[in-house]
Amino acid sequence: MTDFSEYKKIKEEIGENVSLMAVSKTKTTQDILPFLQEGHRLFGENRVEEAIEKWTFLKAEYPDTELHLIGHLQRNKIKEALTVFDSIDTLDNYDLADKIAARLSEQPENIKFMIEVNTGDEEQKIGIATK
Repeated sequence: MTDFSEYKKIKEEIGENVSLMAVSKTKTTQDILPFLQEGHRLFGENRVEEAIEKWTFLKAEYPDTELHLIGHLQRNKIKEALTVFDSIDTLDNYDLADKIAARLSEQPENIKFMIEVNTGDEEQKIGIATK
């Protein structure tokens, strides 16, 4: 049985105006299930294949779950990502945005995006440049 005391303490401390995302990467469906049963519905994954493997079943059972891609999205994984994620939180370049837009024009999906911006304009970092 999963001990939810720490989880409940954090939820209480952050209050209702802040959302708590549980990052379920590398966790099995059996690890995630108790959190869903407890009522938690916001999760993050960083790998498309792993998310599809776990969340296809879990989202069918818990359709009000919101799943975010929190890792880099490779161009060859766009189609699959749009089928499982409710939000892509790492839109980090114009080419990727163009490819997603083209895919969505063919088959619209209700999905959110967050743009990752390289505010320091550092070449070694990913994200859309500000200049």
